Amino acid sequence: MIVKKNILLLLFFFGNSQIVLSLFFKKSTLGYFWYLINANSLVGFQSFIENNLNSLYSMFYIFLNFNTFIVSGVVFIIIAAFITDLSA
Repeated sequence: MIVKKNILLLLFFFGNSQIVLSLFFKKSTLGYFWYLINANSLVGFQSFIENNLNSLYSMFYIFLNFNTFIVSGVVFIIIAAFITDLSA
């Protein structure tokens, strides 16, 4: 029981620290990290969406502009919430 509480607190504080980090690192977006990993796949996938799925292009652009730290922080907080529901 104590181990679950420690894991919950760790996930919660780690998620909150990721959200605080997003205030300092504003340019760390998902698109930027995708570009650093493989720029050709990003350009190819973007042209595929522009040509074939024009209605999804705006959602894809919004997805690429998400801050990485906010996304990871929210994911950790959601995982902590699901673990809380499972342990109750």
